[in-house]
Amino acid sequence: MAVIERALAHGLIRPGIFKAEQVPVVIAKGRPKPVTIRQAIKAVIIAKKNSNRTVRYVRALKCYLNSFAKGREKMPIETITTEAVEEWISKYKNPQTRQTWIHRLSALFSFAARRDWIEKNPCDKIESIFIDRKSPSILTPKQAETLLADCPIAIKPYFILATWVGMRPEEIVPMKVKGQPSQIFDWSEINLSENVLKIERSKVRRRRIVPLEPRAVELLKPYAKECGPVGPSHATIRRWHRRARKILGLKHFPKDILRHTAATYLVAHHNDVAKVALMLGNSANVIMTHYRSIVPQADVQAFWKI
Repeated sequence: MAVIERALAHGLIRPGIFKAEQVPVVIAKGRPKPVTIRQAIKAVIIAKKNSNRTVRYVRALKCYLNSFAKGREKMPIETITTEAVEEWISKYKNPQTRQTWIHRLSALFSFAARRDWIEKNPCDKIESIFIDRKSPSILTPKQAETLLADCPIAIKPYFILATWVGMRPEEIVPMKVKGQPSQIFDWSEINLSENVLKIERSKVRRRRIVPLEPRAVELLKPYAKECGPVGPSHATIRRWHRRARKILGLKHFPKDILRHTAATYLVAHHNDVAKVALMLGNSANVIMTHYRSIVPQADVQAFWKI
C-alpha cells in the first residue's frame, strides 16, 4: 500500500486505473531519471545563493559537499544511506568537526527531500553529538601589549578593532565576491569624537552601532583617516598571523582569539552581559556561556590601560 500511496502522491498513477500488481511497473516507466549527487549539490548551492545566504556560508557549504561527493559524483543521491554518512564522519576525531559535517550534509539531504529526490534525510537518524565546551583562548594583557607593539602600521587598526572592540575579522575586512562590487569597512564609519562606530555588514545581517571604550579610541586615534579602508589585505593579515604565532610561541594562531579577548575583558570590565551582547552582535546567552569567566581584576585593569 505504501508504494501505491507514494505513486498517487507523486502523480505517477491515477486512482482506479491500475491494479496493485501493475503499480511497480508503471512507476518504473514513469519515474524520472534519478538525481545524482553532483546534480543535487549544484542545485542546492544555486538555491542557497538565491535565498541570499552569505558568501561565507555558501563557499563553506560547497567545499564540504564537494569533498563528500568526491568519487561518487554520479551516484544517485537516493542511494546514500545513514550508514554511509556515519562512516564518513567517523574519520574525524573532533566532535565539533563531526557535528559540523552533519549540519553541512543535512543541508543537502533536506533540500533533496523537499524536492522529492529522496524520501528522508539520512542524517536524521544519526545520534546527536555532544560537544564539551571549553573556555575560549584569549590573550593576556602582556601578550596583547607585545603584539600591539610589534604590529606593522597597516595591521594596527585591524588589531585594535578586533582586540579592544571585538569586531569579527570579516567585518573589518569583508570577503571579496567575484562579479560583485567590493565591500569595505571604511574609516568614515568610525566616529572617534563620539566614541562610536557602525557596522553595516555584520554576521547576523543587521546594522550594528558599537560604542567604543575610551582606551580603544585612544589607541585608534594615531592611525585614523577621514575615509578609506580600515583593514589591510587578506594576504597581509595571513602574514601577520604567522608572525604573531611565532611571537606567542604557538603552532597555530587560534581562530577568533582577538574577538574572544575583547569579549572576555569587556564582560569583566562592565559586568553587564546584555550590554556586551549588543556591542558584539551576539545573544546574551552566547556571551554568558562563552565569555563570563573568572579573569583576575589585575589583568582586567592592566588590559584597559595598555
